[in-house]
Amino acid sequence: MLLTIALIMVAVGFVLTLVGVLLIALGGLRRPEGEAKGAFVFLVGPIPIIGATDKETLKIAALLTVAALVVVVLLAVIWWL
Repeated sequence: MLLTIALIMVAVGFVLTLVGVLLIALGGLRRPEGEAKGAFVFLVGPIPIIGATDKETLKIAALLTVAALVVVVLLAVIWWL
């Protein structure tokens, strides 16, 4: 059971990474040169390190990080009940 869940999580992570790469590639094709925006988030333990090319993208990255952390915490609580 636990191995099945682990394999599903690995597969979902792989698919999400692939979708992200494809979205970045498509975004680069749609925008004229010099208008690319981007952001990154590294979670080092409980401390997020967030960077972006502009303030709007930074806010979006921060909100998505908080949303993902809330989902992870909720899933962990549900798992242990």
